[in-house]
Amino acid sequence: MSVRVVRRRVLVGAVIGALVTAGVVTAAAPSAVAQETPTVGAVAPSEVTVAGGSAAATSVRSASMAAATITKLSTTTGPTSGGTKLSIYGKRFSKVTQVWFGDQPATRFTVNSSKKLTVWSPPGAVGTVYVSVVGAYGTSPASAKARFSYRPAPTIAALTPDAGPTRGGTKVTITGTGFTKVRKVYFGTKVAAKLKVVSSTTLRVVAPRQSAGTVPVRVVTAYGTSEAVPVAQFGYLATPTVSSVSPSVGASSGSTEVTISGTNLNRASRVTFGGLRATRIVVISDTQLVATTPAHVAGTVRVQVSTPGGSSADRSASRFTYRAASHEATAIEAEVLTLTNQARSVARTCGGQLYPAVAPLAWDPALADLALAHSRDMAARDYFSHTNPDGQGLAKRMALAGYQFSAAGENIAAGYPTAAEVVAGWLASPGHCANLMSGSYKVVGIGFDSGSGRYGSYWTQDFATAR
Repeated sequence: MSVRVVRRRVLVGAVIGALVTAGVVTAAAPSAVAQETPTVGAVAPSEVTVAGGSAAATSVRSASMAAATITKLSTTTGPTSGGTKLSIYGKRFSKVTQVWFGDQPATRFTVNSSKKLTVWSPPGAVGTVYVSVVGAYGTSPASAKARFSYRPAPTIAALTPDAGPTRGGTKVTITGTGFTKVRKVYFGTKVAAKLKVVSSTTLRVVAPRQSAGTVPVRVVTAYGTSEAVPVAQFGYLATPTVSSVSPSVGASSGSTEVTISGTNLNRASRVTFGGLRATRIVVISDTQLVATTPAHVAGTVRVQVSTPGGSSADRSASRFTYRAASHEATAIEAEVLTLTNQARSVARTCGGQLYPAVAPLAWDPALADLALAHSRDMAARDYFSHTNPDGQGLAKRMALAGYQFSAAGENIAAGYPTAAEVVAGWLASPGHCANLMSGSYKVVGIGFDSGSGRYGSYWTQDFATAR
């Protein structure tokens, strides 16, 4: 009796010309049929041998029939926009029909060999997904070696500063998110210089040269380009000019309101009279502002306006003349002078050191102008220090005002409502007491300002021996 052998490929759990029950295949009729029906995610086909119309099913899976596996991705990160080209390494890639990134199919792939694929990632949401390869014998299993992360494009939250001169060179700090693998920073169409990645949220660059106007700033990373949002605009400003100063004459005690006309004034951050900062600035328009003069000794000085675009040049139209000092002591300032000279008339101990009685101090109007200017500045700019926010201490302020001296000292106080209280406070402090009792000083100027600032009252007492 001859036996005919029929080889048939079936899927476990499916019926293909036979009934599968408990692992036994009963043939409906002997026939020479070979059928293959691959299904993603199904168990690989078994090879079954049928003899004499019936046989026991034998599950035999060869290595070549196993699903593909992934051992490495050449690149594990990319932008959410997709398009990242990467190589996938593994095994059994010869019959690949699809590559998935999470639940999204790759936009394109090439089978280089049974161990390598070249793939282009599809768009995806921020986060990490598993890459899987689908072949004739199933889908590759998820593994840590097959993870791909979608990274967000960078964003810009602030530019500091947000403006600078057209000549470039402004050091700009950019804050935002996603500053990883930064490639370039653009100001308009020009690339910024000296890019430094401080962290994933902070960059430092130097603005390139550019024509006057506003340009968008964009950060380019491996994961995309930041959007040109309103906070990512950088202004290139032309240098300010001063065409007139009115009035051009004022008291050396300061407090003259001066209207300055010119061009490119709308971003004015500083106005100086002979190097001394105006106590107040009000910008009216791009062509006009009002500045309040600081105290200064008599003479003609340069008026200069500074903006992020630069500082105005010196010209004859930008001059201001201070008249001779006329600051006579007010009643409360005169009382401080009287109490000071009374204290100097008797020997006293300051911080454990004995100071002998010394000659009285004379009132110096020019020194009083400087003292008053400092009291007003402390009130206006809300600070309490011998050094102003511009870094100018007593010696620098006196030098800028043109005051010539061989010795100088200063006492300041705040919050004392009366002359008696402020002098008592100075005498109770060793350093202030030593200044007040020093025989090295011959003249004094006192400036008192009230009604503004957090302390309400500000006192400055400047001592000197003029040259």
